Amino acid sequence: MSGEGKSARQRFSGTPIARPPRLADTVAEQIRGLVLDGQIRPGEPLRQEHLAERLGISRTPLRQALQLLEKEGLMVFSPSGTASVVELTKDDAGELLDLRDIVDGFAARRLARMGMTAETEAHLERVSDEMVRAFDAGEKPRYLVLNADFHLTILRATKHSRLNQFASLVQLSSQVPYLEGPTMPERLRRSIEEHRQIVEAIRVGDQDAAERAARGHVKRAFSFWYSEQPDDPPEAGPEGRP
Repeated sequence: MSGEGKSARQRFSGTPIARPPRLADTVAEQIRGLVLDGQIRPGEPLRQEHLAERLGISRTPLRQALQLLEKEGLMVFSPSGTASVVELTKDDAGELLDLRDIVDGFAARRLARMGMTAETEAHLERVSDEMVRAFDAGEKPRYLVLNADFHLTILRATKHSRLNQFASLVQLSSQVPYLEGPTMPERLRRSIEEHRQIVEAIRVGDQDAAERAARGHVKRAFSFWYSEQPDDPPEAGPEGRP
């Protein structure tokens, strides 16, 4: 067999090739951590030369990382090229959560209909347990990372390609709207319980309960963090937020 034939067989043998994460991905994760930890504030322009020095990298991977975070919705660039963390108004957050209401509700309903794998259920349970530990330790940044993980796990488990186009929206709106807000321990504790209700409804295949739990969770989050209303808004229909 020719060398070319062997090369083709090796390329298409179906054996996955482990690839190390790109430097830009690693840097993006580091910057995201700084944002969630409050070390980089929403609306604060980034001095890229200082940030590159702080992270011990060159400007090229930093720029690539910021572009990745821009696609995620966490960063914005001014016409002059200055990057800053996105700053959401109450109306901005409301519009994001209007979409989350629909996306999360549909995702939970679909997964309840499909049935989730044992791996997905175990991961959701593990994330919920870690959220409890983050809450008890007062680690709000860690809590927000886990919150995004929880919702992204449900979204991805649906294996719905069009729905998964909203992954960046889900990640952004699971973290950024709560960066500047107070800790609100009672809301965080209730959020954990709401997550468990969503998982249970999906586990037993109750599509209506899964959608209702997911949409109610989104509405309560907006009401509590932005509207300063009681943490028990009325259930809304397909039209969105009450």
